[in-house]
Formats: sequence, C-alpha cells, structure tokens
Amino acid sequence: MSSSTQIVSQRDLDGDLDEAPYLGWGLYFPGLPYSSLSGDEENPVLVTIGELIEHLKGMFTRQEVEGEKSIPIDYTKLREALEEKIGFSDLLHQQPLMLIPCLEIAIHQIAHGKVVPETPVLTPSTPSSDPGKERESRNLTAKYQPSRKLNVRLFHCEPKISLRALKSNLINKFVSIRGTVIRVSNVKPTVLQMNFRCCSCGSMQTKF
Repeated sequence: MSSSTQIVSQRDLDGDLDEAPYLGWGLYFPGLPYSSLSGDEENPVLVTIGELIEHLKGMFTRQEVEGEKSIPIDYTKLREALEEKIGFSDLLHQQPLMLIPCLEIAIHQIAHGKVVPETPVLTPSTPSSDPGKERESRNLTAKYQPSRKLNVRLFHCEPKISLRALKSNLINKFVSIRGTVIRVSNVKPTVLQMNFRCCSCGSMQTKF
C-alpha cells in the first residue's frame, strides 16, 4: 500500500495557467508540455480529458470533491458511460499511465472550478497602495491556485486476477487483485532524479 502527495512551485502553476487550458497540467503530466499537444484536436490525451470532464461533471459537484486528496470512483459506472466513446476498459488496462492522469486532471477542473479571482493578482513588481487590498488579493490567489495533486481511487474493478498471474508481462498495466493485507510498512519515497554540483567548478550533473 502506498500514497503520495505532490506539491509544485508557484512558478510551475503560473506557467500552466498561461499556456494550458486545464488547471494543474504540470501536476498530472510533468513530462508532457501542453504546447506539444496543442493544435492536435485528435490527440488521445486531449480527447480523453474532454470526454471525462463531460461525464464526471454529472457525477460530482465541486462541493463533493473540493479539499479532498483522494477521490473514490466506481469503475463499473465509468465503464458503462465511456466504453463506447473511448473504449474505457481496454484503455485503463493497457494504458493506465495515460488514462489515470486524465481522470485526475478532469476531476481537478471540477474541484477548482477553473475559478479566477476578479481582484487583480498583485506581484512584487506592482505593489498596491492599499495594504488591505494587497492582503486580500494574496488570500484569493492562495485559495484559487491549486497546488496539490488529486488521486483517483477506482473500486469494483474487473476482472480480478490471482497473485500467481502477476508476472512481468503486466508491468505498466492496470490489474485488480483480491487478497488480505497482513502487514503494512511506512511509505518510503523513491528517488527519481538527483542533482549533483561540483565543489570545484560549480557545474551541475543530473542523475535519473
């Protein structure tokens, strides 16, 4: 069992708001710039996100998902609604690394409502003459700038496979198993990237 919380910098969020039409794009697709997809209306990622938003906004309200870290969703309901449109079950089992972020960013739009405060966002380069208004603007910005990643938790998934069937051919595939948890341990972070700086010349080297 594992869980994760991802926080991005304000710089990353600002870049997403300027370029992508979806809030939090960098949270869910950190290695996929939106600019590489824009203009391609048939791109499977954009088509899937659009279909999911249209369906999920009828399943959830902003009040139900706002402030939540994990969102449980019934797999059978999604399959019934989206099987003919996007081939949901095959897409989930064969390409979960694409579909699950699409699910999460679709719910992200519902949770935050793509709300932009009417009060202008103040930056250090444009100070306000009224300290009260400046504090109010900062509070609004902090409220509507999403910085935490939503995690989708699917339940009632089918088909279920036995533990003996878990083999290397299922790596990067979505599977459902049934069992009894007999022991749990602390969540251990996995290092995906490290930067090393030379003390002599100051050059930076990145290891993945």
